Order: sequence, then C-alpha cells, then structure tokens
Amino acid sequence: MCVLTVDPLQGTRTAAGVPPYEVIAQGGADCDEVNISFDHAMTADGRRDFPGVPVVSGRWMLVFRPPHADLVCDTEVGVTVSCVKEPACHIDKVPRQLQCRIRPPHCPDIELRVVDVGICDANGKRPVTLRAEISGAVADTTVYWDFGDAADSFSQPHHIDTGSDVWTRDHSYTPGAYHAKLIVDHPSMCEPHVLTIGPLTACDAACPTIVPKFGGAGGCDSQGRRLVTVGATVSGASTGTLLQVNYDDGTFSETKSVSGNSTFSFAPHPYLPPGPYRATIVVVDPRGCPSATLDIPRLEPCTGGSGPTGPTGPGPTDGSSTTTTNPPPPPPPSPLCRALEANWMIWLIVGIVFGVLALCAATEGTIIAAVVAAITGGSGATIAAIVGYITLFLLLVTVGAIVAALICFVLWVVFCRPSDCRVWEDFLWAITWAQLVVAVCVFFCPHIVVPIEIVLSIANLWAQDVIASRGCQIQRPRSLPWTRN
Repeated sequence: MCVLTVDPLQGTRTAAGVPPYEVIAQGGADCDEVNISFDHAMTADGRRDFPGVPVVSGRWMLVFRPPHADLVCDTEVGVTVSCVKEPACHIDKVPRQLQCRIRPPHCPDIELRVVDVGICDANGKRPVTLRAEISGAVADTTVYWDFGDAADSFSQPHHIDTGSDVWTRDHSYTPGAYHAKLIVDHPSMCEPHVLTIGPLTACDAACPTIVPKFGGAGGCDSQGRRLVTVGATVSGASTGTLLQVNYDDGTFSETKSVSGNSTFSFAPHPYLPPGPYRATIVVVDPRGCPSATLDIPRLEPCTGGSGPTGPTGPGPTDGSSTTTTNPPPPPPPSPLCRALEANWMIWLIVGIVFGVLALCAATEGTIIAAVVAAITGGSGATIAAIVGYITLFLLLVTVGAIVAALICFVLWVVFCRPSDCRVWEDFLWAITWAQLVVAVCVFFCPHIVVPIEIVLSIANLWAQDVIASRGCQIQRPRSLPWTRN
C-alpha cells in the first residue's frame, strides 16, 4: 500500500514580523526516493521542483536556507509528493501552512554541509567529512553530532568560547542515506540542525556515462548576473550516485542523486556576463569516474528588456526527474533603494559643481575687488570680504554635499547590494552630468574649469573602459535619476 505524508512547513526567524531565514519541509514515505514539488518558489533562485529526494528511515526532508524572499510565515503552500520508482504513488498539492518559531537570541546560527566523500574502507564504509559553520555563539557554547546511523552514534562534544567557529568532523557510513543532526547541548532550548547525507553509492558501483547539456540562458538577477541552466543525460548510474557541477567561477551546485538512466537539470546558476565559462559535472566520490565538461556560450549583458535565450532546459525522460525552469525576473528596486541611488549621484554632482565655484571665487576674488575699487574710486576691502564669505559658503556646501553623497552611497551599497555594473554605470552618469554643468562656468574662470573638465573627461573614459571590460552596457547615461531602469 502506498503511504505518503506531508508535515506542516517549519520556519525559523530571528524576531516577530520578519521573514524566516530557514524553512524545513518534511514528511513520510514508504519508498526509497521521492519527487517533491511546491506551488510556491522555495529557494532564493526560484526553484519549485526537487526530484530524487532520499527517504531515510521512512522520512524525507528538505531544508531551504535561505528560502525564497516571498515565503512568509503563516502562508499556505501546496506540496506534491510522488515515489520515484512508483509514479502512481503520489499525493497532489496538499495544503500545508508555514508555521514559524522565533530562535532564542542565545542560540547560535549554524550552517551544515558535506565537504568530502572518501573511498570505501575494508569494512565497506565510506568516510564522510562533515562541516559545521557556527556564528553568534555565546560563552561556553557546546555542540555535538548525532550521526544518524545508529542509536548511540555520537561525536565528542565540541566547545566554543564565543563568536564564530568552523568545526570539521569525519565519520564512516555504510552506503545509503542518513539524516545527521548537530545538537546544541548548551545553551538549552536550541533546536537541532539537520543535514541529509547521501544516498552514498555502493562501494562496487560502476561509473555512469554523463552527457552534459546547455539548458539555456534566462533572465537576470538583481546583481546583473544572467541565470544559466546546466543539465545532463546520465546512463548506467548506480543507486545513490551523486553529481555536482563545478561552475568555473569558484562555486558549486548542490549535489543531485541519480540512478539508472535519466535526463535532468540543475538549478539555474547566476553567471556574470559575458564569460567564457566551462561547467564541469563531476561524480561526488573518489572512484576515479570521468567528469564531463560543458562550454557555456557567450552570455548577453543584463540590460533592461533582455529576455531569455536558448532552450529552457532538457525535459524529463521518465517519472524520476523533472525540469527546472528559469525563475521570473527579479522585482524592481524598492523606493528606498531608488531614493538612495538617486541622492548619492545628485549630491556628488552638487559637490563637484560647488567645488568648482568655490575655486573660481577664491581665485577671482582679488580681481573682482580691484575692479570694483577702480570703478568706485574707493577701497575694495568690503568687496573682498564679501567674496571671502561667498567662497567660505561654497566650500561648506561642497564638503556637505560630498559627505551626503558618501553616506547615501554607503547605505545604498549595504542595504540594496547593487551589482558592480550598476555602481560603475551610476558613477559614469554622475561624471557625465557634472561635465555638462561645470562647462557652463567656463565663461567665468576658464583657467579653473578647463583643467577640471580634463580630469572629469579622463574619469569618464576610465569608467567607460571598466564598464566595457566587465561586459556591462551603458544604460541611458544622461537620463534623470528617477527615470533610470
């Protein structure tokens, strides 16, 4: 008899009223692997479908960290579950509420991952290296591993004084799948963190044949990176074979469990255009299995209105896998981000222009005072004093504008996290407008304006060169700040 269940979704957040930073979906199943689909995007890159999730002791589990930005507490999500080897065994769009709890302030923040899988030893077990990245620990924090392969399989306690720590621990597993837990023994009232291990391939498993496929380039994320889908057709994979993509930019995909013959896609990966990049699909164990490489075509820069190119990804060939589609375009910047972006550029222009005016007043003040004295036949001391006050005022405005620009720029970078392309495009925008406004002053003090215009022109050309070298495109450099994309 087919038995599948879905528990309520569990979210963890730092305080009331804020989105969860971690969401766990779990349930029961009486088969070895399940395909999970949600009617809401669950990951930060928009994934909804998760094929080949291992079932450990009758339980399946998915951990989303960070979850999708729109996944908020007390909302309802539909969950579809089916057995990989028995597609007829399924439950469709089961509504489950996201129930959130607040993490106690004394509990540390923990990230768990598998960093290495070794060769089988003489006892038929694979050594697995586990890593716990711990931050925000209070004094005398103590943690230990429950390895999940036996009732009494625990590590020795690990003590942390305060702050952050990275703890690596090796443990040997019989091939299969497991749920390991990192237990916070002190302070109390902290929930354990769960890590799914495997399924680990059998020690005598044969190497699979891997044919990589380019699944197409989709939209862009908020940092100006284009989302690219890498897929593969695999044949002859033993149960529990784990594959992973080395994206050639210092990052790796999550591991994907495959078996038999199947075609699938990894989650879309953000690449900074234009490339080139060479993705490598590797078998995550040391059997010496050959890897497969895929040359990523040249990527179009991310600009307003640019859409997906190429295919949307290889489709499934059987019920054991699903197709990952490109996520929707990122939402537009918030009003606060738009205001900070516009203000730092405007204040920078104001600072440059008033700085030029202050230099003009300082250098031309003596001449103005002498001319007035000659015309009136009196002393130019009064005029000189007035010019001095005007120069001081212009200098104060210059300093204030530059400080305001720096504050707005720092806040914009910290809270809005713009892409490198966006920063350089905005710098070019500010320099371009400063050149136009400063040029008007050439009639009053050309000996000051001309050198400054030369410096601004050099800065303009430098910014354009950086933008071109990064594969960015100049977007409406003379448009008003509140009308820019």
